[in-house]
Amino acid sequence: MNTDSTKPWQRRASPFSRYAALVYLGLVVYGSLHPFHGWRDLGLSHWAYLTAPPQRYIDKFDIFFNLLAYVPLGFLLVLAFYPRLRGWTAVVLTVLLGTAVSAGMEALQSYLPQRVPSNLDLLCNSVGTLAGALLARARASALLDRGVLLALRLRWFERDASGALVLLSLWLVALLYPKTFILGLGDVTTPVLDWLGEQINQPLNLNQWYEIPLTFYPALEAMVTATQMAGCCWLLTSLMRPLAPRARLLLLWAGLTLLCKTFSEVLLTHADDVLGWLTPTAQYGLGIGVLLALLIGGQRRTRQTLALLALTVSLLLVNLIPTNIYAEANQQEWNPGRFLNFSGVTLWIAALWPFAALVYLLRHRAKK
Repeated sequence: MNTDSTKPWQRRASPFSRYAALVYLGLVVYGSLHPFHGWRDLGLSHWAYLTAPPQRYIDKFDIFFNLLAYVPLGFLLVLAFYPRLRGWTAVVLTVLLGTAVSAGMEALQSYLPQRVPSNLDLLCNSVGTLAGALLARARASALLDRGVLLALRLRWFERDASGALVLLSLWLVALLYPKTFILGLGDVTTPVLDWLGEQINQPLNLNQWYEIPLTFYPALEAMVTATQMAGCCWLLTSLMRPLAPRARLLLLWAGLTLLCKTFSEVLLTHADDVLGWLTPTAQYGLGIGVLLALLIGGQRRTRQTLALLALTVSLLLVNLIPTNIYAEANQQEWNPGRFLNFSGVTLWIAALWPFAALVYLLRHRAKK
């Protein structure tokens, strides 16, 4: 029995869900094929894993992770199809698509030395997609047509904010990758120099050309943290409507930042002191960044300009400051373990996020 009383003209498409589904699909593909090197052909069919005998040793963690990884994909795809496709039609199409993606990723893993294709992984991914799709089917109309979240979204944020909200969500994911500066996103100098050093068989880094006294690093860390935090906060406030509770939302954003960094410490570094990353300079930087966004507002275009300037300054600092050898030593304690493939995703998000934000801000300001 259909309990959905929503009239056809009341049903709404969700650009946010569509953007999020595409982004998450990209993350699944990247995580499945990381680290993208060492490709080789063993002479076997890439579909051979489908008929392989059952695994002798089954890792419960792998089963749980493969199930969980595809639940958001199934959930987001059903919401992305809504309202054009609804109900069981959306569920069936989502499961078929999720299974096809998983089957393709497992087949490609046949050519990667660090990956082992598995029909059990395919089954778990398909079940995870189904679970997410069923959950979304039951809640799609409530979430997108008449839910509290929709009401708050329309009341607090501009209608064209969906893409930027997805972008800001990725910023929280990027924070999970440990950096020498806690908010040092956008570091492309280090990987480029590492790659060049491999080509010439000689290590390269900025310390070879110039050095900065160690006593300057606390102030520099505070500046990087403050500019990165302020830039994100101004980007967030540029999406808000005049009646939005700006102060509460910014404090919530700061709380999510603290939560993500702490989660990273617990999960990936196994540190005894989970708040050890929250140094005095980090506290000053976070506080100054949020305070700047609270005190300096103006029109939407002004906030976009401030976000653009703050993120640009942060990028310059991150890419021009030589590596602090003591901070780098602490970073070596990071142990991704079972989350090695997930760490590859967060690494690239951390490197590219500021550039994506700058492109968004430049394009959006050009339209005004």
